[in-house]
Amino acid sequence: MVLYLKERMINMAMILNIHDQVDKVINEIERNYSKGLTFTLSELSAVQVVEDMSNFSTFLNMCRSQISNRRVASYVTGSGINAKFRKI
Repeated sequence: MVLYLKERMINMAMILNIHDQVDKVINEIERNYSKGLTFTLSELSAVQVVEDMSNFSTFLNMCRSQISNRRVASYVTGSGINAKFRKI
């Protein structure tokens, strides 16, 4: 049991710089989507790359708040990785 937990902890990678990854998400949205188009976070390659990381839920919350705060897109519906946004 202890060995299993130790191996699991070793295999759990983390997003080392969440702020840089959030910036990549915002840049991808600005680059790939025109005003009025809707998208989900799961469609973004910058999100897909870190999907298996241990601090992914923190990353998603930060993405959602920064997307809204920077007025890149507005929240439409859904939660988590299936949150839907409309490009502003």
